[in-house]
Amino acid sequence: RHDDQFDYQDGEDFSIILRVSASDDQPSKDVVTDGGKYSDVISKSQNVGNGRYPFSISYVNDNESTVNLRGRYRLKVSGTKGKKSVFASANSSTNIGIPYKDADGFTTLVVVKNGLTMTLYFRTAVGAIGNTTIDLTGLGDISNKAPIIVGARAVWKGKFKKKKKRGDYSTKRKPRIEYYRHFKGGIGDLTIYRTALSTTYLQNIILDIDTSGTDNKVGNVFYNHGIIT
Repeated sequence: RHDDQFDYQDGEDFSIILRVSASDDQPSKDVVTDGGKYSDVISKSQNVGNGRYPFSISYVNDNESTVNLRGRYRLKVSGTKGKKSVFASANSSTNIGIPYKDADGFTTLVVVKNGLTMTLYFRTAVGAIGNTTIDLTGLGDISNKAPIIVGARAVWKGKFKKKKKRGDYSTKRKPRIEYYRHFKGGIGDLTIYRTALSTTYLQNIILDIDTSGTDNKVGNVFYNHGIIT
């Protein structure tokens, strides 16, 4: 759920680390919105106000018409003055190919917002790190107070109420959140930092180098069960 620390005001930096494994068959490929091109892995893009949002990471489905984008991941940001997006290894001329998968089928992605740039880092098949950057200059305000949604995208819609007298339905809507573009696969080690990670640290994470002594994972709290791990 939303908290003030997740506002991501223009002057604030942040970083996102996640390991993701996409299934070959994505149910969201049949969704009319965006032509079923994308499945959302993580998003803070619920429609609020003018639809601005600090990030959205999605998987490119097989029915994307641009062949060299299939199987890639897209980072997108929207501001009050426009939208921008980049794809992991979208440019086939770089010979990077689709982001590298570990033996367990997972790909490590790192997003770093540092000032007026937002960079998507990922491991390549040759054991090096690829990256692609969004220039946030002129994009306007990207902050919002929407919750962070994992495995889907949320939108405020409404449910029509039945009239008590004449007619079937009134035009008055009852606001509610609906979800779409669901992601099918695995998502692990999702971590969000309120700072821009150093190049050395993200290299260690992406290339699976031992980061003993620098790991910030401290456990979890299962509130419903009263358990702290």
